[in-house]
Amino acid sequence: MSELAVQLLAFRRFADSARVSRNVLVSGLLTLGAFVALFWEPMTTLARDWWNDPDAGHGLLLAPVAVWLAWTVSPPLSAMD
Repeated sequence: MSELAVQLLAFRRFADSARVSRNVLVSGLLTLGAFVALFWEPMTTLARDWWNDPDAGHGLLLAPVAVWLAWTVSPPLSAMD
């Protein structure tokens, strides 16, 4: 195989992976936008209650702990291919 053919194959693989990455990014952003649009009011109500009610103040720890657990327990995105 010629050097040009090898370079073209490498470029095509890179372009395909970039296209998939872009599609994943756009899908993720659309999902995040829909989630925020749908749950904005409940999230702000919960945050206000957690901040102002002394009996519910422990709720402020829930989001950081949930994010930390999801980050440490879930497999990396590269392993999902």
